[in-house]
Amino acid sequence: MHRAFAGWLIGKPWRAFLLTAIFGVLSPQGLSPLSVVAGAIPVLLLLSRDARFGLQAALGGSVAVSAVLLASRQSVLESLASVALLFLAPIGLAMLLQRTGSLRWCFQIAVLAAGLLLVGIYVGVDAPVALWRQLLLAAVQEVTQSGLIADDQTVLQSLAHTNWGTYVALWLVTVFGALSLGSWWQSLIKSPGAFGREFQQLRLGAVLGLLSVLSVCAAFAFDKLNVDAPLVDALVWVATVALACQGLSAVHRLKASGRVGRGWLTATYVLLILPLTMLFVVMLLAGWGVADNWRRRA
Repeated sequence: MHRAFAGWLIGKPWRAFLLTAIFGVLSPQGLSPLSVVAGAIPVLLLLSRDARFGLQAALGGSVAVSAVLLASRQSVLESLASVALLFLAPIGLAMLLQRTGSLRWCFQIAVLAAGLLLVGIYVGVDAPVALWRQLLLAAVQEVTQSGLIADDQTVLQSLAHTNWGTYVALWLVTVFGALSLGSWWQSLIKSPGAFGREFQQLRLGAVLGLLSVLSVCAAFAFDKLNVDAPLVDALVWVATVALACQGLSAVHRLKASGRVGRGWLTATYVLLILPLTMLFVVMLLAGWGVADNWRRRA
């Protein structure tokens, strides 16, 4: 089914242009499965046909999403950020993948960019925690009035400290997910199985792996010492997601080698999308990712 769909898309580029715009408009704020599909279609065109087609699809989707956001009175900065999330970052990684042929390098670049983005936010934005408090105030007040929570200030303080981290971590998942989906579609047509072998080689490496572990340890230590470190709290989310991606790669490697069955892989994905088990599975995969990163380095 996926191979037929990918072939249908690249058969007539206008189909890809249209669907890119539609999926983009349906998820203009990003961070949803529709966002992953919107970003994956230009990636497919770039890798399968020509860079010109991929860039044209990304540009068309960017114009459509920007028009919707500006019409809804979003700021120009917010519109540009959404466009960058949906199209520019995935197409940039796709160009890097086309040049290097290494999905692992693209993964490491995406993780590094996410970490640097967080550092830039906390260094360059005045009172980033207060900014999130302002954005969250209306939503939390509605939930408080419904009776689901009683102490809105406690919730606000907790979310404001971590939401930049969760947002950028979801940005990482969305962008790398779009690159992976588009690359997988392309491999189904050109070289079935090639993407799977490449995905199984994902690895943070020594530097990014060490920084990820140190950020988690620092956040834990600061929490015990009651030290306020919002940047470290935010970086933990990116580190955890990055390590979980490597853990998921290790699961695929075990399945490919026959050491675990398809049922284990299916159960992992099912538990990843269930709200009650999502966080536990992510943490478990992150721990697996730490072990896998250092085992393969050794």
